[in-house]
Amino acid sequence: MIKIHGAETETGVRVMIYPKGEFVEAIWFSDMKGCCGIIVIKDEETKEKKIMIGVVPGQNEEADLRHIKEWGTEITPGVQKHILRVQTQDWGNEIYRLQKEYSELKAKLDKLIPLEVIERLKEAF
Repeated sequence: MIKIHGAETETGVRVMIYPKGEFVEAIWFSDMKGCCGIIVIKDEETKEKKIMIGVVPGQNEEADLRHIKEWGTEITPGVQKHILRVQTQDWGNEIYRLQKEYSELKAKLDKLIPLEVIERLKEAF
């Protein structure tokens, strides 16, 4: 198995991309008890990609990949859409919060420095 990319984070999350074969990508979440893997595989019959999730010991990457492929649970397109919808909703809430915070800060700044003063400063420079 050839691994072309591996990135580890301080939180125990590792992302691997496999350039050839049935395994496309894997994301590993690990702690002292083992690993949870989310893998993208290419279905041998349909050639379509599937996302599978499973819990494995985390001692042998090749064995863990095979275990999740054979015994893991598929994350169906419906579940994928739900996850994206929830994530998008969270992003929307964060954007709204930041816009509100910006408006409040701008209002405070406008009270501290009147717009006329800002305009006169712009004209002076």
